[in-house]
Amino acid sequence: MAFVYVSTAYSHHYNQTIEEKFYPPPADLKLIKDLIRADEENAAGVTEEVVQSMVDKWINIYSFSKATTEELVRDFARKTSLPCIVYRPSIVISTYKEPIPWIGNKNGPVVLISAGMNGYLYVLYWYEHVIIDMIPVDMTINGLLAAIWDFVVNRKSNEPQVYNYASSDWNPLKTFELCAHSRDIVHKNPSVKAVWYPFLICSNNILIFLLLHTLWHVLPSLFIDLFRLLRGKKPVLTRILVNVTKNYRLLSYLACSKWVIKADKLKEIQSRMNKVDLEEFPCDLGSVDWYKSLEKFIVALRKLQNEPPYASKPPYSRQSGRIEI
Repeated sequence: MAFVYVSTAYSHHYNQTIEEKFYPPPADLKLIKDLIRADEENAAGVTEEVVQSMVDKWINIYSFSKATTEELVRDFARKTSLPCIVYRPSIVISTYKEPIPWIGNKNGPVVLISAGMNGYLYVLYWYEHVIIDMIPVDMTINGLLAAIWDFVVNRKSNEPQVYNYASSDWNPLKTFELCAHSRDIVHKNPSVKAVWYPFLICSNNILIFLLLHTLWHVLPSLFIDLFRLLRGKKPVLTRILVNVTKNYRLLSYLACSKWVIKADKLKEIQSRMNKVDLEEFPCDLGSVDWYKSLEKFIVALRKLQNEPPYASKPPYSRQSGRIEI
């Protein structure tokens, strides 16, 4: 038995190299508890200025709260004999080893790749040769189970442990490879819901990006939705653009930073697992073929959109030809 807290590899993203260890918390735990109590007791809650002063160098409340809770787990571990683990996965995408492709959310890379696949997204602000750290969800769960087993069975002390699970230092995928693979897969099997022929321009120049973003995203969305309103229909593209932009800011930050996330403990665990467990609970990220993984990712996206998978290729191709023309 063990207590496990699933955090994120980006809980301390201000470090370029993220080790498997506890980092200093964002603030004193007592101070944070007092702040929460003050927020509950005050009808108007605490001000945005107070919250931002607490968050400080963390990119958002999510990463701030994850970092805070890691310290809470470490504090709890000092007071109990129960084995405690902090598990830090990076960006989780669809299943890889499981026979049925599946994805359970519409956040982060899911929104962006879906928008690109459907012809809503044409411009990205990121560096093409930066590693983007993604991991399949089924292998992430297997890695979690392997970490629990290893810590409970083979632990050398009762100190709480941190296990990172990430691909950047194991089987790195660069952003230009992500774009090239996704483009190739989508062009071979276009979406029936595509509003325009999918293409993608990547730029690390903020001025060029803002110009292209305005020309390709903002203005077309406004004009098309205005036309829909004049015809008595609901606006659609502006809402999609807002949703994409919210996820876009965070993912662009992740794709423009040069992190190396160490996952040495999970690598070492592979050598302690027997053959049956390695087959039943595969978590070796070195074995991932990213092209195949992205193929399954896009199939999972189609299922999320209630689309048929790859089987209906000829109709997709004809529709794509009409859109491209």
